Amino acid sequence: MMNIYDLSRKYEFTVISYKRAEKKEYNMIVRIHSIPAKEKGLYAYQFLCEEYIYKDDEDSLFLEELSSVFNNLIAFGDEKGELVNFYSHKRIQQKWNEVKTSILRESEGDEILNFTQGIDVIINDRKAITSFLGSDKMYGLFFNKQWERLKVFCDENKKDEKEIILENLPEYKFVCTEGFIREVTKRTSNHLYKMLCRGKI
Repeated sequence: MMNIYDLSRKYEFTVISYKRAEKKEYNMIVRIHSIPAKEKGLYAYQFLCEEYIYKDDEDSLFLEELSSVFNNLIAFGDEKGELVNFYSHKRIQQKWNEVKTSILRESEGDEILNFTQGIDVIINDRKAITSFLGSDKMYGLFFNKQWERLKVFCDENKKDEKEIILENLPEYKFVCTEGFIREVTKRTSNHLYKMLCRGKI
């Protein structure tokens, strides 16, 4: 993310959840390109998801269909690094309607119906989608709201690898290499979130 102004790299996003003895994991391989933003103080990025990897085969096809709703996305961050907007709401709604039709054709029952109705509520609410995209389950480690602070560390560390722990965010670990944030990890009591840069495109 540093340099946030001229970015063209491939990332791997990982989410691991722990519930009792059960462990679930999924990965997204995503190309992120910075693109010109018309509004001053905003930075625009295209997110192209190349691959979804789910460790739980039972849910993999269903989750892949759901994830495809957001597999080609343009999102906007402010100078702090907070995701504040996205494009295009209508395209996302259209894609979800296609996926929902497929899900309801292949599955039935109250549980599936309630699930799709819950997604409907999110998809039809622009603020809810913005919040979801900026969450740790999606792109919250990229849009981590710490760009200004991290830039200081990156500017000071142009050669060696350095781990960065911010006092007010002890659950996060940032790894800076050659002036660039290469890795972000966040641990909670039940989850591990990780973003790893896999190289330039």
